[in-house]
Amino acid sequence: DDLTKDSLKQLQDLATVLFDYIEKGDMNAVKNLLSQKQNESIYYHVVNVATISMSIFDLIKKYRESKDPEKEKIVTPLSSLDCEEQTRSIIGLAALMHDIGKEYGEEEKHTQIGAQMMLDMSDNAAYQKIAEIISQHEEFCDGSGTPNKLHKSSLSVMSQIIQMANFYDNQRNKEGLSKRDSI
Repeated sequence: DDLTKDSLKQLQDLATVLFDYIEKGDMNAVKNLLSQKQNESIYYHVVNVATISMSIFDLIKKYRESKDPEKEKIVTPLSSLDCEEQTRSIIGLAALMHDIGKEYGEEEKHTQIGAQMMLDMSDNAAYQKIAEIISQHEEFCDGSGTPNKLHKSSLSVMSQIIQMANFYDNQRNKEGLSKRDSI
């Protein structure tokens, strides 16, 4: 429907601005976009999650390319992650859209609603991957997450990256924990 298309367009616009910010360091572009939104807290949250997620991705890529055995050992468990630019874009867009299902006011179902919204938009592989990430972003590696209580072996690496960023931002900004306690 039009609401879904408008929401996706807004998030794509936000993704473009965010990618420009990360590449060029222009925080004013992000602040200008956010100041136009009615609910700034959700936008700050998704920008935080996207920034953290893409920073994790960039660090993984940097460690892989370093040829330093100690750094390579750290990222070996993440060897299934493809470090191509398309993967970075998928992570960024999925992070920006991870809470899009909350528009419909059902907190418990927002992961399924958001994933279905993405699947309804297109059947191309990128949208399918983003839908999978959205559906898994509240899952924890130990199986204690929601909605399906999935374990690490059932979660994509991209979902785990966004889940970590989402959890960290929620702990810092909703729960008010320190950086150290949030980790």
